[in-house]
Amino acid sequence: MKQRIRILNEAGIHQFRAWLQAGGAGEPPRDCLLDPATTDVLAGAGDVEQQDFDSRYDLASHILNALQECDFNRISYAPGLWAWLSLFYVDLLCPVDRQGRRTVLELPRYLLTPEYRSYYRHVVREAVILVRKNGEYARALLTSRTGRFRISRVFEEVASRRDLISNPGVVELVWRLYFNPKRKTIRVGVTGQGRAGGIRRFAIVLQQLSLNYDLPALGARQIADLLPREFEPWKRRANWEPIAIPGQSRGSAPRVRFENILAGSQWRRTQLAELWGYSSIQSLSKTLIAPRGQDLLILFITSAGGADGDSASAPDAINFCWREAIPRPTVRRLTRAAKEETPVHLFQRVQSSTPFVYLGKSHVGTLTPCADGSHSVEFRLYSPQ
Repeated sequence: MKQRIRILNEAGIHQFRAWLQAGGAGEPPRDCLLDPATTDVLAGAGDVEQQDFDSRYDLASHILNALQECDFNRISYAPGLWAWLSLFYVDLLCPVDRQGRRTVLELPRYLLTPEYRSYYRHVVREAVILVRKNGEYARALLTSRTGRFRISRVFEEVASRRDLISNPGVVELVWRLYFNPKRKTIRVGVTGQGRAGGIRRFAIVLQQLSLNYDLPALGARQIADLLPREFEPWKRRANWEPIAIPGQSRGSAPRVRFENILAGSQWRRTQLAELWGYSSIQSLSKTLIAPRGQDLLILFITSAGGADGDSASAPDAINFCWREAIPRPTVRRLTRAAKEETPVHLFQRVQSSTPFVYLGKSHVGTLTPCADGSHSVEFRLYSPQ
């Protein structure tokens, strides 16, 4: 059965959620898939089909092909889209057993939640994101030895650590070390609890290495060279020949957009990199970002800067003051932005362990050098939170 992809609205999501919370009893609310009262049109969407897919990788590739004419940056965080796809493929995600019952997992497996720690749990969305960013290398994370659509141990170990699964070099290395491309399956022993160099140790070691190395800036082979001796047997079996990554356009620059980013919303760099189409968070690791080909700047501030209202001169604006020891290149770029009236989008967090809060669009006001060598920068923040 083929069907054009649509988006579940609040009423449709409510019906689907109610069915899931009831444990999948009775027939799924499939009428919601086409009903104008429970769905909206998705511009540019193609058709998806009910097929007997061999893995989540094959399912994701099929969906990604149907979404190729859509603006992926706009739909990546659209709960209604991923809920619609979960409902359309509910028989694959929640198959009926011999007793006529379904095993329904926790809600984030089927419904996209606003909690960033739960994004990776969505069975369909995370698979589509992985294939879009990593192509063939995503097979290693989306193939299970125990069942076609079961969440694999390899996936859980890597995906639960967002800095790892968002790193294309890490995903490629998982494929090269632990995936058998001839049999299209995970190698034997990868998920063993006490296995030296297995996937559990791989994730732990990489997290330790990330304290001293900039892993997003490294390729798969460079990361492999950092692994301790216990990984040598896996490295000897790895195939280091390059493979094509279908669907990736390495020559085109990511397009930064703010339609789906509301003032006051919380974001981490990994989420923004995914939303805007960056291959890794390395491109967003600096304090000041100037997206190529766009007349805007993005400023990531980690400090307790303050804002003061000034309704007398501009009812919709406030002044935001940032004082810090700012590198000279950043000072020069902000000075130029003040002269050219380049918009600056502000993200602020108080501690490095917390997400950034999007403050809104601003223009640079004044830059004042201070006696202690720092600079005080005043931004004119419009439509702020």
